[in-house]
Amino acid sequence: MRTDGKTLKGIEMVIPHVHPESVREWAKRKLTKEMIADVVVCASTVTILGTVLHMLHRALENRAIVGF
Repeated sequence: MRTDGKTLKGIEMVIPHVHPESVREWAKRKLTKEMIADVVVCASTVTILGTVLHMLHRALENRAIVGF
């Protein structure tokens, strides 16, 4: 069965059109500078942690663990 990309198991999905400028205006109205700083710190932390865990996974995948 083929779909046109707008239906999910026969139920039509509504995909809203969001303009970046309207999102930016909403963020300026609703978010304080402290909240934005918190989001930036959290996103940076998650990115760095994910990178470190990925590097650790690759290292353990490619190297033999000595002592076992």
